[in-house]
Amino acid sequence: MLEDMRKCYKTYNFIAVAALIEEVQAAANKMEAALNDRKDAIDYHEMRSQLKKECKALKKEIKQLREELDEQKEQSGRPKKDSSSV
Repeated sequence: MLEDMRKCYKTYNFIAVAALIEEVQAAANKMEAALNDRKDAIDYHEMRSQLKKECKALKKEIKQLREELDEQKEQSGRPKKDSSSV
């Protein structure tokens, strides 16, 4: 495309330049979209990693709270329920 544009400029044949400019613009738009897609993929990967960390921390907190609840139930004399079903 660019070589064709150079030929048009050298020969002063500007009739085809408009079509060539459109082709270059379309190619540039595709490249820009690919860059944006790559950035989005990187952002989603980082977000996923962060959410996995948060999920792990929340599961740990749930386990700790269940253990505390079981201890409180034992102290109050209530029978202990099986909390491993979650």
